[in-house]
Amino acid sequence: MDINIKYIYPETVFIIREINLFRIVDLNIKETIVFYARMIRNEYEICMLNTSIGNTIGILKVDNTEKFDELIDKIKREEENIKKIKNLSDIENYILKILKN
Repeated sequence: MDINIKYIYPETVFIIREINLFRIVDLNIKETIVFYARMIRNEYEICMLNTSIGNTIGILKVDNTEKFDELIDKIKREEENIKKIKNLSDIENYILKILKN
């Protein structure tokens, strides 16, 4: 696998109450895990979409955009480990485990 992580936030804006945060791309199979947030009333739901299986999971709710930075910082700290994982499903599980801690 040839994994690449593209950080999008804060270089982008909300479009129809959603904003992309970052993507984990497998350049070999051309599939992606997309992390995005959507605004729901006064909070944000951070979601994960795995394009290889079409699965979307709501992973956490936060009350402000500073929490986006915290999430991205966690991923940046684990970036080297994430890139060593063999497939997107395992990466998805690894990230869910990171976020629980």
